[in-house]
Amino acid sequence: MYRVMISGGKYVTKSALYPCCLWTLVLLIVLPPYILGQSSPTESLRPITLSDSIEMSVVSSGPGGQVAYFSPRRDRFAIVLHRGNLAKDSTEYSLLIYRIQSGLKPVRESIVHLSSSTDVPAMSNIQWLNDSAIAFIGVDGDSAPQAYSFEISQKRLEKLPTPHGFTVLGFDSTPDRSVFAEILRQTRSDCSSEPSRAAGLLITTQQLADLLSDTCSSRNQLFIGGSKTAPTEVPLRGVSILGTVSLSPDGRYAVVMESIPGDSDELKRFHIPPDYGALHYFLIDTHTRTIRLLIDAPALSSRSREPVWSRDGRYAIVTNTCLPQMPGTVTAGTAPSLFTAEVDVKTGAAIKISNGFADLLTWDSEARMLQLRPRQLLGPSQPPVAYHKQVGTWIEVPSRAGIESQAGAEVSDKEDMNTPPRLYFSDDRTKEKGLLLDPNPQFRDFAFGKVEQIEWSGPDGQKTTGGLYLPTHFTDGKKYPLVIQLEGWDPTEFWIDGPSTAGYAAQELAGRGFIVAQLPLPALHDLTTTKEGAAAISAIEGLIDHLEQQGIVDQQRIGLLGWSRTGFHVRYFLEFSKYPIAAAVIADGMDASYFQYLSWVNIGGSAGYTYERINGGIPFGGGLDSWLKNATGFNLARVHTPVLLLGFRKYSLLNNWEWFTGLSQLHKPVELIWLPNAIHSPQKPSERITAQGGAIDWLSFWLEGTQDSDPQKAAQYARWKKLRELQNTDLKANPQYQTPQN
Repeated sequence: MYRVMISGGKYVTKSALYPCCLWTLVLLIVLPPYILGQSSPTESLRPITLSDSIEMSVVSSGPGGQVAYFSPRRDRFAIVLHRGNLAKDSTEYSLLIYRIQSGLKPVRESIVHLSSSTDVPAMSNIQWLNDSAIAFIGVDGDSAPQAYSFEISQKRLEKLPTPHGFTVLGFDSTPDRSVFAEILRQTRSDCSSEPSRAAGLLITTQQLADLLSDTCSSRNQLFIGGSKTAPTEVPLRGVSILGTVSLSPDGRYAVVMESIPGDSDELKRFHIPPDYGALHYFLIDTHTRTIRLLIDAPALSSRSREPVWSRDGRYAIVTNTCLPQMPGTVTAGTAPSLFTAEVDVKTGAAIKISNGFADLLTWDSEARMLQLRPRQLLGPSQPPVAYHKQVGTWIEVPSRAGIESQAGAEVSDKEDMNTPPRLYFSDDRTKEKGLLLDPNPQFRDFAFGKVEQIEWSGPDGQKTTGGLYLPTHFTDGKKYPLVIQLEGWDPTEFWIDGPSTAGYAAQELAGRGFIVAQLPLPALHDLTTTKEGAAAISAIEGLIDHLEQQGIVDQQRIGLLGWSRTGFHVRYFLEFSKYPIAAAVIADGMDASYFQYLSWVNIGGSAGYTYERINGGIPFGGGLDSWLKNATGFNLARVHTPVLLLGFRKYSLLNNWEWFTGLSQLHKPVELIWLPNAIHSPQKPSERITAQGGAIDWLSFWLEGTQDSDPQKAAQYARWKKLRELQNTDLKANPQYQTPQN
């Protein structure tokens, strides 16, 4: 808002005013009314609500973050949007197909709609079969995922052949559809008909939650068929494949992936910590049905994707992989040596294209042009880099940021922390450029809190960079309640909620008068060590001190919200920091404690390793003392904050059990809400209302003393008022943690 004032507030004499009369008249005519004392445009806009966030349109990005899928000839491209429908409690997906016309703006020629009433995306795994047909894995209502194809000229959507009783996880096809591959899983999941139940089940690496819910872990199966042959299963000889598959253009080879156990000696040889997650690429000859390693080295699971192929199918390109001849020399707390490489599928020889962790953005097999987006393992991405294969050698060539195709036409996603995403199209060949799509024109009617990037130092001296959401009508000199959201920060992206939909609600809280801080994970060298919890405490305490020094937050009205890994950071802070926290929300988060450890350690992988490294050993024998000192489940008596636990999926109920029952036994205020069908980042509107809306209500109740007037929430507030009585009793015995009671 602009302000017009008279310097010093002095009176102006008649003679001094006379020369200004003409300018005064001009100002009255040309200046907007809000400069002359009327309401500003932002005051006429309304704050964004959770319903607005759920019903906003989101551009679904593919592997590597690309927003447009170009046809092989680059004369068409597709974009996928999705939005929540509160009235139908579903998520609606739209596949928008554009044709590129010389000298003109692209024309939208087809739209395909599907709606999912579950958390499973209605459209995923988008790929062009040829220049006039596109395929994807789709869900219609609550049906199991199936493979679909859409013929553009005939505007015909049809399901592709799938054996009865199976769910499609991954799909690929040759351009002429003569060969297709599907990764399937049986839809039946109960164990009731297993003959072995009568004689007893042998327990080895089954997950405890699966056993308690009578769920059998079904394996993924690979089926290969063709235009003239029905799909048949390919024997995998003990390889437990993941849900993606990639066919060579001629259909001769297929590549699948398998996770590597965290305790594998191979990961030690390549200096990959067990909690990073790693996989193998396997090559299958579709004629002989034989299977072998594509490359005799592990690749990182994080952001890895299926390979891309040369036109003749001789070479496959993979990202984020180690190389057999380069096991690397990695010190503790640093990333392993990773590469993007080209592999000869006949000989197995691998050629390095580039160093480092990267997303594969685009691949033009005809021009032999590859575009990567380098990134830090735990951090924002960097500008794209392009490589061209020339006479058997890969050479770095100029590349422009945001490009989604190297063949003239480009689609870019422009956004930042204060700018909602819009899609722009440009074509170097025709010089055509401009706005292609504004997914959310309704945002012009909303008042968003301003977002700033800030930096501060913690008591340990480490600097942290994060985001700060200011209240919609922020006023200097006023102290606001503060909500600290953990798990990540990226200034290049527009986050209405935060890094996920699992309870985060940054702009919604800003619209209610909260300051919201968004913090990244601790530094890589502190993760999965006994220093991880202390590093999280230092970053949070340093932030509180920094904002209190600026005089904009009330240190007695602070809330914490963590999800996934940072659920542990919230728990650790509540127990080992002396800074008072008025309320906490932990959504589907780990606790790095005893019961979670026992529930997961038998399956191998990273769970046992991570918890042992954080707590200083195994919780038996000589290592037990360290667990008693550090594990959050053994220190619940230190918690003096009301805690809302949100559990998603069957596993999360067990993951929250130690804290829920422990705090309950200690007569401390705790509530556990379980959404058994939700995924790690809920998508179904009703589940988002429960998770995000519940977090907003919880933080508002404890930090502001406010209640939603919705009569359907009366029982909720009746429960919370009883929890407040428990909190008051606890604080009387521990006055050093006293926060204002509303």
